Amino acid sequence: MTIRSRSEFIINGDIFKVLISLIIPMSIGMFALLVINLVDAFYIGKLGVLELSAISFAFPVLFTLMSFNIGIAIGASASISKLIGQGDFYKAKKTITNIFLLIFVVMSLISIFFYFINNYIFSLLGAYGETLELINMYMSTWYIGSPFFACLVIGNSILRANGDGIKPSLIIIATSLINAILDPIFIFGFGPIEAMGIKGAAIATTISYIVGMNIMITTIKREKLLSTPSRDYRLFFKFCFPILIIGLPAAFTMMLSPIVLSYINRIVSTHGAEAVAAFGVGLRIESLATVGIIAISSSLTPFIGQNLGANQHVRINKAINYCIFLSGIWGLFVALPLLIFRNEFSSLFSTDTQVRLHLISYLKIISLSYIFWGWSNIASAAFNGYQKPFIAAFIFLSRLFIITVPLVIIFNYYFGLVGIFYSIMLSNIISGVISIYYTKSSIVFMK
Repeated sequence: MTIRSRSEFIINGDIFKVLISLIIPMSIGMFALLVINLVDAFYIGKLGVLELSAISFAFPVLFTLMSFNIGIAIGASASISKLIGQGDFYKAKKTITNIFLLIFVVMSLISIFFYFINNYIFSLLGAYGETLELINMYMSTWYIGSPFFACLVIGNSILRANGDGIKPSLIIIATSLINAILDPIFIFGFGPIEAMGIKGAAIATTISYIVGMNIMITTIKREKLLSTPSRDYRLFFKFCFPILIIGLPAAFTMMLSPIVLSYINRIVSTHGAEAVAAFGVGLRIESLATVGIIAISSSLTPFIGQNLGANQHVRINKAINYCIFLSGIWGLFVALPLLIFRNEFSSLFSTDTQVRLHLISYLKIISLSYIFWGWSNIASAAFNGYQKPFIAAFIFLSRLFIITVPLVIIFNYYFGLVGIFYSIMLSNIISGVISIYYTKSSIVFMK
């Protein structure tokens, strides 16, 4: 399909079919991307509790940097999809080219900065001794791949903004397969390659990011979505500005999520290394289980962007209703097996009895709240698609600081580790219901 035919399908095609055509490939691609982290956790778990604890400490910082990239990608999706919906393909191509160059340079500088303060960050988060050494071994290599991951995520968002869900998913799957193949080789050694332990996991991930980014850029070029970068810095930032005005609020609010997660992780660490390891594995299982929910909300942004550009407001409202329903169904679909087979899931990731018991408790308490988990994501996606980034940011920040953090502090004080799990469950439900109510009440005023 051409750019124009894809745009025609999104603007005039059957709404449910359009959403499904975006959601299914995106779910597969995001699942594959998250498998990279899950595969790392699986193999690192074989090394021991300290290594698993180290990767659990690292996860919030990894997610912080990833969240910045995802936030910019949200801005790219909203802005470029609107340009395509308006039929302004020249400006869309210029914007795509310039944002690629900008994000690679910015992420390179951020990675260098984090490399030099790495020891201080994780000491502040409560890591020390051998655990801190293991974290440094992993992160010092992972930072090298960070700019390539950024371009991979931006490229993924750009192709989806164009209505193409299949190609980016295939690229992400290829990236995940490369990581899955290289992980055991570099972690445990193979032939002339010596075992590198936790550092080997970072090397495998970095190589997969570099290869994936190159495939993504080549694909976008073949789709004729690239132009020459603007040499005049004023034009350069003029093209990037619409993405940044949406992407930066989204990026910084999303970056706060792993920072809050780090704070919660620090509270969890007061209950022992086994609790930290179980919490980290639980978060990885959750990220995999909710991939469909994230795909649903992420698909809504380019749909709204293109239909907003074409002034199709009735279609947008119907799409939001579909996404609310689909998100709830997906949440129930993943919650039941996690709840029923929680013992089996826990045994996959650790042989330590205490880690398994904590993980079983996590899955038992939190799983059913996934029914409501995606609703606040849908609300944020809707406002980003409508080019209202600060309302989207408000929803996100309210979930973190008005609901989640206070509940965690109170419930931890009275009920300990189990209380933390219950507070997360309640925050998922409360924030989801309030977000959707606010969105449905506000959407009529944005036509």
